[in-house]
Amino acid sequence: MKDRTNTPSTKSSDSSFHSTIEKKTATRLAAIQALYQMEFNSSNVNVVLEEFRAYRIDIGDNYVNGRMPASFSLLQELVIGTDRSLTEIDRYLSTFLDETWPLDRIATVMRCILRLATFELMARHQVPAKVIIKEYI
Repeated sequence: MKDRTNTPSTKSSDSSFHSTIEKKTATRLAAIQALYQMEFNSSNVNVVLEEFRAYRIDIGDNYVNGRMPASFSLLQELVIGTDRSLTEIDRYLSTFLDETWPLDRIATVMRCILRLATFELMARHQVPAKVIIKEYI
C-alpha cells in the first residue's frame, strides 16, 4: 500500500483542515475577548462586534498587522447568541455553583469562558461536545 502522507494533495488537505481548526479556535478566543469587553465596559454587543471586525480580526487566512485570522460570522453567532441567552445561561450555571460562590464572584474572564462554552453546548449541536470542551479547557 502506498503511503500518501507526503503527497501534495494530502499536504494541502491537511493544511486546509488545520487552518480551519485554527480559525475556529482564534474565533472562540476573540469571542471570549468580546464578551469580556462587553461586561467590563458595559459595551453594546453591536459596537463591540464592529470594533472587532474593523480593528481586531482579519477575515482572511493570515495574520495582518497583528490581527487574528477569524470567522466574523462565527464570531457574531457566538457573541450575539451568548448575549441573548445570558439569563438562561447564568441560571443554568448557577445550579452548579455553591451558594457562597455565586456567578458574579467568579473572575470575569472565567465567567466569559463558562458562558460561551455553555452557549455552544446548548445551541451549537452540530459541534461535538468533546470539541467544545477541549476548546475551552
